[in-house]
Amino acid sequence: MIPTVINLGPVTLHLYGLIIGLGLTTAVSVSHRFARRFDLADEVFWSATIWTIGAGIIGARLYHVIDYWQEYRRELSLIPQLWTGGLGIYGAILGGFIGLWLFSLIKSRTLSSKPSKLLLSLLDASALGLPLGQAIGRLGNFVNQELYGYPTTLPWGIIIDRDHRLPGYEAFNRFHPLFAYEALVNLVIFCLLIVIYRSNRLSPCRGYYFASFILMYSLGRFFLESLKIDPWRLGNIPVAQLISFLLISISLSYLGLNRKKLFTKP
Repeated sequence: MIPTVINLGPVTLHLYGLIIGLGLTTAVSVSHRFARRFDLADEVFWSATIWTIGAGIIGARLYHVIDYWQEYRRELSLIPQLWTGGLGIYGAILGGFIGLWLFSLIKSRTLSSKPSKLLLSLLDASALGLPLGQAIGRLGNFVNQELYGYPTTLPWGIIIDRDHRLPGYEAFNRFHPLFAYEALVNLVIFCLLIVIYRSNRLSPCRGYYFASFILMYSLGRFFLESLKIDPWRLGNIPVAQLISFLLISISLSYLGLNRKKLFTKP
């Protein structure tokens, strides 16, 4: 069994929280490295980061709590216990987006800039760091033995302790490492976005990187959701797949409307 807690005398560290923190730090650091490319001053970037992280964590937790409401309704005190695991990526993206939108509305007044221009610049900078941060953060699911898929006999199937197996699957030992699949998807997205960014032949429009990230992640998530045991459903359709389809449509529409600006030489 993997230890989930590290005791350093009077200090108790939760490994899940440390991994999530490492993922956040990495995402912010990478995004900051590219911030000036999108005309973002350090003061603006760091202020926006506070709004994004705060709103993103709230959104991620709310998404998870709603998904598993039948469990949390019996013990509401568990809702703020983030270290136990349970952060929904789509909730984080929506929460972070709302945080950046509100920040852009307020900050654009002092910068004499259009809110939409500032928002798109912040989203693009975020998109270059977010997939790498997500890939790292997914390792926290491994520590907590969560986000695994159906039983499998494939050699890379992971062993889940009996205490963490979902009802009806107690007799199975190995399961699809769904968290690892998603981490790999995010690593591929990160590499593709960096390759596009470093290309001297491309000068994408504002919002291109974020729209591309949303498109690629949603495509990957749509297919991976089919491996998840008992996902949150609306009727017979997994909610995550509905959200993925909606985001794929929105991102494709944005890229399509701006197709003439996507690959103009600088």
